[in-house]
Amino acid sequence: MPKSSVGAMAPTCQHWAKIARLATVVCVCLTLTACDDKPTKPLPSYATGGDYYPAWSPDGTTIAFLSEDIADSNGTPEEWLRTIDLDTRVITDVWHIPGGSAWDFSWSPDSRWLVFHGEGGIARILATGDSLQVLASGAFVPGPSWSAVSNRIYVSGTPVSSASGVYAMNPDGSGLVLLFSGDNRLNFVRCFRGSDSLLATQVQPYSGRECFLIADPVSGWIGDHILCGTDVIHEIRIDSKNSQVYFVGRPNDNSEYAIYQFSRLNSSIRKVAGGHSFDLSPNDSFLVYSQFGSVTFRPLIVLNLTTGVSCQLTRLPKGVAGCTSWP
Repeated sequence: MPKSSVGAMAPTCQHWAKIARLATVVCVCLTLTACDDKPTKPLPSYATGGDYYPAWSPDGTTIAFLSEDIADSNGTPEEWLRTIDLDTRVITDVWHIPGGSAWDFSWSPDSRWLVFHGEGGIARILATGDSLQVLASGAFVPGPSWSAVSNRIYVSGTPVSSASGVYAMNPDGSGLVLLFSGDNRLNFVRCFRGSDSLLATQVQPYSGRECFLIADPVSGWIGDHILCGTDVIHEIRIDSKNSQVYFVGRPNDNSEYAIYQFSRLNSSIRKVAGGHSFDLSPNDSFLVYSQFGSVTFRPLIVLNLTTGVSCQLTRLPKGVAGCTSWP
């Protein structure tokens, strides 16, 4: 499968910074420079387009995302699965997506595979762009989640010739098993990082509001609601300490649609950023998100959750690397 890589032209940088990876140090330039004299090429620059559904690899080295490039005068998007190497800032075209049929990516624990919602169900592909495989066909809710504990993939939806509910499967699609029936109204599911518990949303009857809760796929236990939003919640994450929940939605009638952080320690809520799809870094220090803006220009932004400083990672002018000064 053909692939291409592009990055930023610049001389050596002398500054190093710890970025979002576990026990890994990455070279980050404090000016518009690249690192270690590695040969790079100009970043792509598109007059229109956007980047969505970022997914941070467990080893902290790479972010995968969906790119939409407006390639013709009719405004028809051309869609790609792309990755960006956080050391070199090299962006790679991994897979030319046919018909816009892939989104919401989740990495395998070894940072080699990406599982996603698309291809008529749930599918996976190597981060190199090879070995595309449909794991399960049917009508699924976006947001498959690959557990680092059990190495199983959790999905919510209705497989072909099966009842609706939350399912688990092996990485190759075998062993599909129903964990929670559709009567439980569980929608989005996301694995805890240090256990096999699930953070899930539950749709409330009549009102259509969605609430957070914790579910145990082993025992079938479903906990009480943690927080209910005003309307449908899109995208959920929980940090490695299982204390902070991040989500996209509206926590109350007076709040705007954005990315929020909810503390399970003191039940406080704060707005984090104006975006609609995001992911946490493996060390919980950074958040990457698709920035709200015009429909035709939505770059990925990296935000330091401690300092509040951010930088633009994608959709920059030609020859300019993203996040040259890491926040």
